[in-house]
Amino acid sequence: MQDEGWQDWKKDGELSGTTGKSKGVEAIAIELGNPSIQGDVRYKTYTQNAGWQDWKSNGEISGSDDDTTKIEAIAIELTGELSKSYDVYYRTHCQDYGWLGWAKNGEKAGSEGYSRRMEGIEIRLVKKGEKTPETGEKSFVANTSTNLISYKTYVEKQGWTNYVTDGKQSGTAGESKKLEGISIRLSSGIDGTVQYRTYTENDGWEAWSEDGEINGKPDGTRRLEAIQIRLTGKAAEKYDIYYRVHCQDEGWLGWAKNGEKAGSEGYSRRMEAIEIRLVTKGQSMPGGGTVSFAVNPNAKLIYYKTYVEKQGWTNCVTDGRQSGTVGESKKLEGISIRLSSGIDGTVQYRTYTENAGWEAWSEDGEINGKPDGTRRLEAIQIRLTGKAAEKYDIYYRVQCQDYGWLDWAKNGEKAGSEGYSRRMEAIEVRLVAKGNVAPGNTNNCFYGI
Repeated sequence: MQDEGWQDWKKDGELSGTTGKSKGVEAIAIELGNPSIQGDVRYKTYTQNAGWQDWKSNGEISGSDDDTTKIEAIAIELTGELSKSYDVYYRTHCQDYGWLGWAKNGEKAGSEGYSRRMEGIEIRLVKKGEKTPETGEKSFVANTSTNLISYKTYVEKQGWTNYVTDGKQSGTAGESKKLEGISIRLSSGIDGTVQYRTYTENDGWEAWSEDGEINGKPDGTRRLEAIQIRLTGKAAEKYDIYYRVHCQDEGWLGWAKNGEKAGSEGYSRRMEAIEIRLVTKGQSMPGGGTVSFAVNPNAKLIYYKTYVEKQGWTNCVTDGRQSGTVGESKKLEGISIRLSSGIDGTVQYRTYTENAGWEAWSEDGEINGKPDGTRRLEAIQIRLTGKAAEKYDIYYRVQCQDYGWLDWAKNGEKAGSEGYSRRMEAIEVRLVAKGNVAPGNTNNCFYGI
């Protein structure tokens, strides 16, 4: 509690917190008392400035017990067999509103968008079929007239910004500082999710994140260069999402929308700031700028990195350069391959690993193999799909234990060895336009028993 610290444990509907003292709840921990049925209780809180936190469970702390923020809303739910036998009910005492109605089983309780602190809470476990608290009153209030979307960025040497909303700038302009990470979330009054991914220095396009998750590398090692953002569910039916970035040397680029790319690729230019807006379908788009995304036509065609025994992941290399080692007797344990964004199509690949055999196919930057020290790679297949497969042949060769560099395989052929327990030590991959000659001999690319 604000100014008071941790209170004693409460149980079975007792008040935790205060009423009438204008003090906010800053952190909460919830746990079950030796349940005889399998299952857990988990909970998440909405906190001032930071938004919805990750789920916590079984006595973990949600919120912040350092007097830096106040909880404004909460959601609680049961898991496992416990959720089949019991419902969890809870209600909050909210600044200016007093006691709100009862919520249950993961519903939100409290407020969002009004900056109203949660001051107290009551929680009850009710066996299914037994009498429940009255649930007619509203348990949660959200301000949907403002703050449709909130976002924050990780700025070089400054760290995380505070959340900003609805078209405001996050990041810097004119300070030559790169963005390293981003988090985006919708207002709770909007039904649906926001998904986003970034193009990062050396690593390319990250996997999609959503609803407040962190995307990028906020550790000083990678700059953001481009981004895609999209809506799902009813949010996508009602709104278009527009976004633009401030790009090194270019300034503010034009607005992208609904999953289009914004920023640059192949120019090694940092993203420095971003603005994001939700616009109701049918309304005019924001003004300013023209081109939202630029690809260097002379950029590399294919990128790949490998996980080397005792060394970890290499940096991405491109277009026929070696990834891995030669002459060091180190096995490859994993690989990731991706095409340039300027190429329409996908690259797919799978590896033959020690004891486990052929892995399932991966594509476009996903990890294939076992980069955990337990399995060596022994062989690989790589292929293109879509228009990429119509325009290019993909060639690849591997450095194989005891054999050295094997010849070039192409378009899904096997490269390496199978049945000889020989590690892959390095690989080279390149795209060759259809009709052009192979990069070298293609006779002996694979040895199998």
